[in-house]
Amino acid sequence: MRIIAGRFKGHRLPSPRTDYVRPTTDRVREALFSSIGPLVHDAHVLELFAGTGAFGFEALSRGAHFVAFVEKDRKTAEVLSRTARDLDVRDDVLILNRPALHAVKWLGNRGKEFQIVFLDPPYKEDWIPRVLHDPVFLSLLAARGVVIIERDARTHGSSIPSQLRKRFERTYGGTLIEMLHRVPEDA
Repeated sequence: MRIIAGRFKGHRLPSPRTDYVRPTTDRVREALFSSIGPLVHDAHVLELFAGTGAFGFEALSRGAHFVAFVEKDRKTAEVLSRTARDLDVRDDVLILNRPALHAVKWLGNRGKEFQIVFLDPPYKEDWIPRVLHDPVFLSLLAARGVVIIERDARTHGSSIPSQLRKRFERTYGGTLIEMLHRVPEDA
């Protein structure tokens, strides 16, 4: 696993030694970043269920201003911290070692806002609807923000809250990527 483009291009990302971390492949990340293009520049990014942090570190490499990584596994969060140190981006990241919805509440209580949210929960668990329909989660998404969801292509989609609209959906092998955008309040 490596960073594909930008100032950290070629940097290898260590993968924690756990059974549940499933890094987003280079091919899928490249397609994602081609899709969001200039949205990344100066963005605040939230990566829930961070694992290796491949999406967030790629975003920093491509010009994101700040990334909050959320990872409940302590050892995996320690790997994220080491990667941030190795890339010398400790001031540009926040690593929250707690469950996703606890982190969402913590971020919401501090008035945080993100232009890009990457949601890549364990495939076998039903986290996507729980997160998407959480009112605090929706408050974290900036006015023109996007939510990118990675899930198993064989699973059925989740209902989408009225504040969000599907921008597109693409399948890459066994991976399905959905991009949702926030509906303007005056729409």
